[in-house]
Amino acid sequence: MTLKLFNYFRSSASYRVRIALHWKNLSFEYIPVHLTKAGGEQHSAEYRRLNPMGHVPALVHGEYVLAESLAIIEYLDRVFPERPLLPNDPAARGRVIQISEIINSGIQPYQNLKVLQDFEKTYGWDVTQREDWVRKWVTAGLASLEKVVEKNGGHIRGGWRGDSRRCLHRSTAVQHPKI
Repeated sequence: MTLKLFNYFRSSASYRVRIALHWKNLSFEYIPVHLTKAGGEQHSAEYRRLNPMGHVPALVHGEYVLAESLAIIEYLDRVFPERPLLPNDPAARGRVIQISEIINSGIQPYQNLKVLQDFEKTYGWDVTQREDWVRKWVTAGLASLEKVVEKNGGHIRGGWRGDSRRCLHRSTAVQHPKI
């Protein structure tokens, strides 16, 4: 069965799934969903039938459709167990999921296009106000992440082959080289 990945090249969530697919050496069809062209292709009726949230990425495997990057990564690990992305040890697995969720749910949403566009529209924020707001919340999230990582011996990986770093956005990783 062919894997099809509906994604956007600059989306950190899409980036996570592409890293997982390549790590597992899985072939997939790359289907771009441009988030800004023509008002955003994710808003089209066709894409909303595939993924009602209108987020990227979405994975199609045969007739099965799944959205949300961490759910897709978990699915890929279960369906294609070679080259695991997550550790089998429950404590190590829990730690990796915790770190991934801090990034996925506690840091990344503040940088999402949908959120930033809503602030611009609702509150009339300019670029500086928006960037200050994002910086405040991303910095707080990264400070929390660093505390969790310190408790993990200073390692984000938890001592296994895969790691939580695939959840970090490129700019976040550059700004915080400890991670």
